[in-house]
Amino acid sequence: MTRLRLGLLAATGVLLACPFDTALREYLHAQFWQPFSSWYSSPPRRTGRDLSKPYAGMLRSTPETPLGRLRLAYITQQPNASAKALAEARAAGLTDRDQEEVDLVAAKLNMRFGDAKPQSVRKQFTDFLRTAKTPEFRSEARGWIAHVYYEEGNHTEAGKIYIDELKRNDSNLSRDVLMDSLRMNFGHAGGQHLRDHIEEYFDTADHAVFAIQLVTNPRFNRPYSLAPDEDRYDHREPEPTIPQEKILALLEKHAKLLVSRRGSSELAILAMRAALRAGDPSGALRFAKRIPADSKTRLEPEFLWLLGSAQFLAKEYKAAEEPLVALFGLRAASPNQRAAAAYGLCGVYWKLRDPVEGLRFALWLEQENLAGRGGGRDTPRVENGSIYWASSGFDLGLLLEHEASISQLQEFVAKYPKAAEISVVKYALAVRLMRENRAEEAAGVYRAIGANVRAERALRVANLYRAAEGGDPEASIQFAAFLNEHSERVYFNDRLWNGFQSYVMLADADYRFTKEERERQRAAERKFKDDQEERWRAHLILRDVVNGSAPVAVKRRAAALDLECLVRLSSRFGRAEEIRTAIVEMRTWLRKSWAK
Repeated sequence: MTRLRLGLLAATGVLLACPFDTALREYLHAQFWQPFSSWYSSPPRRTGRDLSKPYAGMLRSTPETPLGRLRLAYITQQPNASAKALAEARAAGLTDRDQEEVDLVAAKLNMRFGDAKPQSVRKQFTDFLRTAKTPEFRSEARGWIAHVYYEEGNHTEAGKIYIDELKRNDSNLSRDVLMDSLRMNFGHAGGQHLRDHIEEYFDTADHAVFAIQLVTNPRFNRPYSLAPDEDRYDHREPEPTIPQEKILALLEKHAKLLVSRRGSSELAILAMRAALRAGDPSGALRFAKRIPADSKTRLEPEFLWLLGSAQFLAKEYKAAEEPLVALFGLRAASPNQRAAAAYGLCGVYWKLRDPVEGLRFALWLEQENLAGRGGGRDTPRVENGSIYWASSGFDLGLLLEHEASISQLQEFVAKYPKAAEISVVKYALAVRLMRENRAEEAAGVYRAIGANVRAERALRVANLYRAAEGGDPEASIQFAAFLNEHSERVYFNDRLWNGFQSYVMLADADYRFTKEERERQRAAERKFKDDQEERWRAHLILRDVVNGSAPVAVKRRAAALDLECLVRLSSRFGRAEEIRTAIVEMRTWLRKSWAK
């Protein structure tokens, strides 16, 4: 059993606990091509480290001193004892630094246990900042001012303080603490408060960049499956978005502000995000042209993704290949970004009808998934509701089963002999050769990858087929009987589907196809179902025997076996009306044959 099949067996366990991931061709969704989910990345602190000193009142010391008693009362959260200790500490004649700690603890006690209004509490911290000189205390006070703003519901002012604190060299608030505060304040995409107050963020470049990045973050809110019999939907309401015109107007109005931060390239990147988020790929491409050809921005993961996405959505599929290949090979790209590029390239090659190159990236994704790097929030699959690709492996399965021809599978094996999961391709090639009645060739491929049981069965099929081709009705019945008893072991690829194949037959239900693609897929799916179903092939062989010139007794045996094959046909096969008609005709023939 291959790792691919083990991966699908593991998925069976997941199915028992939650809806099974049946997504297919995610690259046909415009939402797949949205900007990466992005969180503000502030300029690094020049010191490269935080002060990391204890907060005011949190340093343990000898409790016999006035400051020690205040610290103990604060740590143990005793309001009455704290008030008494605070009065003693203020009268104790402390050093300037210790006095600053006492003043900051007093403000924190007032905030935590006092009856003062938020404005009064905020003023106490602000007054403290006017005179305090100890860096870690000043940093903590700024953090508490932001907290008070947050409690009041003023996320704008709170957020600005957190953003500014991120790049301060004298901050005692760690980057993790600040980022957690920002996420608590704004969530994934900023929320309605950010949208309502977005222009207020254009007072500094850092604030503006943060705001634009968040409001252009996409959300995943589509069905889990396109299968017509499925009712698994994500019922979250899509977040309202700011009109693209408003974002672009703000970017244009404050262009100098943003250019002063990192140059015009950052302005163009933000505009590209806004355009893609609003469904305007042509606009994103226009903004991309503003970035100089020699700019390092053109080598950044976000730019490459935005460019490839805009080109794909603008139906410039060949043009989209170059930036996505560059992103896939970029050392600076994260695992999520590489996975997005790989799956995007699957879409590019699907549109270009180049399954050889599409297989290369579909196999890479399957390898990542089977290695455990494709099933979690921080692994190459979902980027906080942004870029999504299915762990089911269904895209790869269809490439191997019918989207790539036999000659293209052979070309892939010759071109990429060391590709990830190459044995899966070779196994699929052997199955495809079987379907074309090239069983002896298939046996050689099976043997080369160690599938010896399948190899022996292929040789048996070769002999049976050869005998049946000679026109002997008994040989035909024997061949059909073999196929009937070896369902899913001759023409069916047992290493791919493991019972979930019906989820990929979506030619009639998938609204994302063009008319030409729908017709192509409908025909391909029908041929695929016919070619892989052993009992349908057996039916066709037996029907010819019944309609031929064999003796009546032989025909009766053929008809009886045919009825068994028709009744046992897999539900995924389709052709329900034809099967019912064939059953009626065969029963009628049998009844008449015995009546004579």
